[in-house]
Amino acid sequence: MEPQEYLSTHYSKVRLIHRGNTTEIWLVIEIATGREYVFKKIERVGTPYPQILDLRHSNLPIVYYAVETENMTYVIEEYLQGLNLQEYIKKYGEFEEDEICNYAIEICDCLELLHAHHILHRDIKPSNLFLTENHKLKLIDFDAGRIGKANKDNDTQIIG
Repeated sequence: MEPQEYLSTHYSKVRLIHRGNTTEIWLVIEIATGREYVFKKIERVGTPYPQILDLRHSNLPIVYYAVETENMTYVIEEYLQGLNLQEYIKKYGEFEEDEICNYAIEICDCLELLHAHHILHRDIKPSNLFLTENHKLKLIDFDAGRIGKANKDNDTQIIG
């Protein structure tokens, strides 16, 4: 079944969360269960979402579905409630030093797992670190990411 057919028969769009130059992000509801998810339509292939599908880490949103076609990537992932760090700091102010250290250790642990699977995020910034309502920090937005090549020492482009 084609991705668009699968998605339209299993999920219903609720509201547009974000529209960028090459990405649409929607809040969707799974028709069978009524559960909320995030649907991403990315106008490029080669993102690490298909590889993240098999990974579980407390600092990563769960990816439930990731399919690439000729020029598109379709993703269904966990819907997170809370604020990204940029929004959180603007609203509530800075974190205490011990909180910063704990979050930094968590994200480094998450990056260690990703790098062990040759997944490069390539756009780590406060708006791509999401603090859930239960104060769990999640690394989000792998749209600029890619799978590293074993024979290369560095990335070929500066982005993000």
